Amino acid sequence: MKKFIRKILFLLLLFFVIIQIPKWVLPPFWGNEIYDKKLNHLKESGQKYNTFFIGTSRVNNGIIPKTFDAEFNGNIKTFNLGAPGSSGLENIELAKYLMEHKTLNVKNIFIELPSLELHGDENRVSLRGRYYYDLNMYSFSLKKIFKSSKTFKEKYQLWSEHTRLIIENAFSISIFDDMLKYLFSSQSSGQQFANNKGYRALYINTKKENDLARRKAFLADKTILTKRRKSAERIFNQAKYPKDEFVIKTFEQLIDKAEEQNIRLYFVLYPKAAEAIYEKSRQVSSKKIKAHVINLASPKKYDDFYKKEYSFDRAHLNHKGAKLLTKACAREFKKIK
Repeated sequence: MKKFIRKILFLLLLFFVIIQIPKWVLPPFWGNEIYDKKLNHLKESGQKYNTFFIGTSRVNNGIIPKTFDAEFNGNIKTFNLGAPGSSGLENIELAKYLMEHKTLNVKNIFIELPSLELHGDENRVSLRGRYYYDLNMYSFSLKKIFKSSKTFKEKYQLWSEHTRLIIENAFSISIFDDMLKYLFSSQSSGQQFANNKGYRALYINTKKENDLARRKAFLADKTILTKRRKSAERIFNQAKYPKDEFVIKTFEQLIDKAEEQNIRLYFVLYPKAAEAIYEKSRQVSSKKIKAHVINLASPKKYDDFYKKEYSFDRAHLNHKGAKLLTKACAREFKKIK
């Protein structure tokens, strides 16, 4: 019996060692090529950025650092750290990384209001969808699951998904293959992000094949903008939503962590997001969080962002719309800073 217990303990120890290997030998965002390259640029450029935007493609294609900086007479130097397909959990880790990074002169962090969920099943099989999921995140996720008001069956299903992911990450040959490729490849400097400070414009006359396909699908659907506007209006006009106390506590702790470092942290709601994002935003309302939210998604105040003239596709603004969005964000920031 003792022999059996020793074997079990050894296997558990081996499991914990294996799953920590990426943290010991790789940069924190090695599996997200956009974050990795942008962070490499920050290290190599020597430029003293002090304001950072974090989020998905809505940030990557929607916030123009040069336009934002122009509103503040040289006192703010912005870099766009948006990455298409990034998750809310991943973005929170990036915000913490910036707060703890002593060589960066971080003054302001704008994070797209995050959903604390895993990537969908179809994306979770890819490196981008799961490289960041470690023991700390597993522990955090379990607390969120079991403190929620979901049914036992729903909690069990979520627990199964998260447990399967942590085990797969520990023993996945493909993950270790990707790690080795990363370690022995020449790392990109991120120089491509220098001119636009991390921003990638979406032009309506684009020649890029992937962008053209999205643009074509958007133009073929004459009702999509109306649907997005109406769903946003419905959610923002609804008087009450149940509160998610766990997420409220998580966001408030993130605000406190930033303040300890003399950093101002803001959660930003961007236009034309999925209904679930806006619904979750209504569930995390508290006095402290309200003081740190910039809502650019309300059609009542920002109807232009739901117009074809400023849209590239159903979920993103074109370059013209990005300029409007960036200026609107700067104005809202001035009101609360």
